[in-house]
Amino acid sequence: MAKLAHITPARASSPALTIPPRPDELLDAYSSWLFFERHFLHIGRFGIETALGLIDTVQVDNAGALFHLPIKADLPDYTAPARRAASILSRAGFQVGGSKLSARLRRSRKL
Repeated sequence: MAKLAHITPARASSPALTIPPRPDELLDAYSSWLFFERHFLHIGRFGIETALGLIDTVQVDNAGALFHLPIKADLPDYTAPARRAASILSRAGFQVGGSKLSARLRRSRKL
């Protein structure tokens, strides 16, 4: 499994996206959330067996890859995902802010 060891400190681009007091907790949660979102997406699309084989595979011939790896740029903006973490987790149902990050409980609906 490939691991990216280069870590760049996050700088918020606006006050609305300021990282809360515990940025490591936020970024760990965001990384885990992204992993499971991607993994569950693959399970839904391809089934469990195929999804397990895709854990270390990323398709790069699509708009999502070009968003992060634009052809005209020398290097991608490694700090952008950290700046987006609080905003995206908040939209996904996390309570972001204060001294602790927590997931809001999902309520199941009876059909």
